[in-house]
Amino acid sequence: MRIEQPTVNCCEFMKCLSIRELAQELNVDESAISSEIPEVIKQLQNKKLDTHYLVNNNRQSAKVVVVDKADLEFLDAGHGKLGFTDLVVHFGVTAKDINWLLSELMNRGTIGKALHDYYTEVKNKPSLRAWFEPGKVSVGERTILNIEVTCPCEIVAPRITTVLPHGLELEEEPKLPSKIFKGKFTGKYQYNTSFHGHLPVAISLGGVVEGINLDSKTTLSATLEVMPLPPELVVLDDQSCCEAFYQEPFRLVLDINNRGLGTAQNTELRGLEKYSDFEVLEPTKIGNVASHGSVKFKVSLKPKRSGTTSFDELVLYYEDLLGIPFSTQVPAIEVNVMTPKPKLKVELFAPEGVAQKRVFPVTVRISNIGEGDAKNVHFNLPIDPKLIQSGIVDCNLPRLKSDETEEIVLRLQAPDDGNFVIPDFDVELQDVEETTLVEHIFGLTVAVHENGTATGNNQSRLGWPFKLNHVIGGQYRIVEDVGAGGFAKVYRVRRAKFREEMALKALKSEFVSNLAVVERFIEEAKLTSDLREDHIVSVRQVDIENQGDLEYPYIIMEYLNGGTLRSRLASGEPIELLKCTEIMNDLCLALSYAHQHGVAHFDIKPSNIFYDNKKKLWKLGDFGLAKAITIGDITAPRGSLPYMAPEMREGKGSPKSDLYSLGVVFREILTGELNGDLQRLQNRYSGQVREELKVYVDIVEKMLSPKPMDRPSIRELLAVFSSSKTKHVAPKRRGS
Repeated sequence: MRIEQPTVNCCEFMKCLSIRELAQELNVDESAISSEIPEVIKQLQNKKLDTHYLVNNNRQSAKVVVVDKADLEFLDAGHGKLGFTDLVVHFGVTAKDINWLLSELMNRGTIGKALHDYYTEVKNKPSLRAWFEPGKVSVGERTILNIEVTCPCEIVAPRITTVLPHGLELEEEPKLPSKIFKGKFTGKYQYNTSFHGHLPVAISLGGVVEGINLDSKTTLSATLEVMPLPPELVVLDDQSCCEAFYQEPFRLVLDINNRGLGTAQNTELRGLEKYSDFEVLEPTKIGNVASHGSVKFKVSLKPKRSGTTSFDELVLYYEDLLGIPFSTQVPAIEVNVMTPKPKLKVELFAPEGVAQKRVFPVTVRISNIGEGDAKNVHFNLPIDPKLIQSGIVDCNLPRLKSDETEEIVLRLQAPDDGNFVIPDFDVELQDVEETTLVEHIFGLTVAVHENGTATGNNQSRLGWPFKLNHVIGGQYRIVEDVGAGGFAKVYRVRRAKFREEMALKALKSEFVSNLAVVERFIEEAKLTSDLREDHIVSVRQVDIENQGDLEYPYIIMEYLNGGTLRSRLASGEPIELLKCTEIMNDLCLALSYAHQHGVAHFDIKPSNIFYDNKKKLWKLGDFGLAKAITIGDITAPRGSLPYMAPEMREGKGSPKSDLYSLGVVFREILTGELNGDLQRLQNRYSGQVREELKVYVDIVEKMLSPKPMDRPSIRELLAVFSSSKTKHVAPKRRGS
C-alpha cells in the first residue's frame, strides 16, 4: 500500500494525522493501515528524505506526526531562546506530545541530547526555603519545620519529601493542595525530638511544572540544634564534720545526687590542691552520673599535720552530653585531724629497805600506755653519781611504740647516812608529729637501816592512794572528795595539763584484796567504756593504781556538776509532769542503746542518774559496778533493794529487770515518794493532762509487773514518752 503525503488541514508548522484520519484520507480500512503502518511510513520516508514521519501508537489516540525541515530548523533556532512551553504553543500540541516528540527525535538521532535536555529542563523552577521554629530545643521538646515554596509558575500534584535523622520524629504534616499557584506556599511540619545533637533534615520537592515532571532530588536541608537535658548535681550535706588521725589515711564521702533530667558526664572533684596539709591518695575523677542517679564518692586523703581544717572550697565540675560545663559547690566539711598521743607510765621498783652501803637494784620500767607512739623519750634520773655502781641514768629512747615497754636496771649503793631517795623528775617525749610533751614522774624512797633498824619510815607512801592533792596515773590530781557509796568512792580530779575536770571512781579498799572482784570490776568497766551515747555517762579510762602489794582499780569518767536525780527529789515534792516525761525519754534512750550493745545496768536508782548542765539532758551512770561486787565472797544482792526487780533477788537478772527499776524511778518522780500513790496524784489534774497521766499510770503498772514478760519493751516506752501531749513541742530525740 502506498500512501501519499496527506493533504488534510494540519497545524501551521506541524502536520499531525491520526490513523483514522489517515485511513479516511486514503479511503482504506483503518485496520488495514494499522497492520501495514510500518510499510506505509517507510514508503513515505523514502519519498521525502528530509521529512520525518513519527508514529505514536497509542490506541486511544494513535497519530502520525510529520516533522519537516522547517520544524527542525525552528527547534534548533530556539536553543537558548525558547522554552518547553513555547514549543507547546508553537506546534499546537499537548505538552505530553512534545515530550514524546523530542524523545523520538533524539532516539532517531535527528536532534542531539543537548537540544533535547535543553527543552525538557524546567526553566522556571520553584525555590525552597526551610527553617525550624524554634531552631534550638531540648530533648523531648517539639519544634516546627517551615518549608516555603516560591513558585514562578504553577506546580501540579506537588509533593514535599523529608528524610529524617535518628532522634527526630514527625508528629504532624500539612496536607498539600493538588496545585500550587504562582506565588508562595508554606507547609508546617511538627516534629518531636528524642536525641541530642545537630539533626539535619533533607528536603526535596516534586510535581509537574510546565508539563514536565520536576526531579525530586534533594534540593536543600535544614538543621535543628537539639540540646541534651541539663544535669543538676547536688551534694547532700550529711558529713559536715569528721575526724582523722595524723598520717593515717581517711575518706571523705560525698553523697552526689543528679536531680536534673540529663546525664552528667566527666564529673570531677576539684579544689583539693588548695589544701596542702593533705595528700590526695586517689584520683578525683567521678565519671558519669545518670539522671536521677546517685553516687557515693569516696576521696582518700592523708593528713600531713594535726588541727582542724574546713574544706569549704571544693567544687564539682561536670558537663552535659554536648560538653557544656556546669559546676556545683560542695557543702563545707570540717575535718579534725588528731595525733594519737603517747602516755608514759614510768614505774620505779626497789626494795623497801636495805642496809647501809649495800648494793641494791633499782628497775625503771617505761611503758607507753597511750594510743600513739612516743619519739625521743628522754629523762635523767636525779641520783647522786657517787651511788651509781652500774647502769645509765641519762635515758634516751628514739621510739617507744604504743603498748611497748622498756626496762632499765641500775645497781646502786645505799648511803651511810639517811634514806635513799629518788626525787620526782620529768620525762620529755614527742608524739609522732614531734610535738614536745612533758610528764611528771613521782620518785621513791628506800629505807636504809643499820643493824636491822630502819632509819626512815616508808609507810607514808603506802595504804589508800586516793588522797587530796595526790596525782593518780601520772596526770589526774585529786581536788575534791565528792562522796561515797556502798562499794566505791568518788573524787573530782583535774587533768592539770589540759585544765579538764573529770570524775574518778575507785573501788573501796576493803574490796581490793579480792582479786576476782578487781578483775571483774576492770572487765566490766572496760565494757562500759565502749558505750558512746549522749545519755550515758562516758568512761574515759580504766586503770589500776599500785600501792605496795595491792592494786587499786579506778575509773576516769566525765564529771557532771548538774547533780543527781536524788538531789532533785530531796524536797519530797513531785517533779513537774513535763520534766518527768523528759527524764524518762532520756533514760529510755540510754537503756535502748545499752541493751542493744549487750549491757544491762542492774542498779538504776535516782543517785545513778545525773544531769548534764551543758547539754541540758539526763544521763545514766554507774554501769556494771553492781554486777562486779557480787563475785567471790561478797553476797550482797545486785542493785539497791527498793528499786530491785523481784527476779534480781534470786540472781536471775535480765534487761527487763532494768525496766522494773525504771518503773520505780518513774513512780517516785511523779509522786515525790518512793512508794507514792499514783491514784491520788490523778486527782490533782483534769482535762487532757489527766487523760495523759492515766496513760502514765498504766505504763508504770506494766513496768512494775512481777513477771518480766509482762513488762513493756523499750520501744513501747519511747513511743509513749517521745509523743507526750503535755509538751508544747515534740521532745528532741537526742539519742543515737
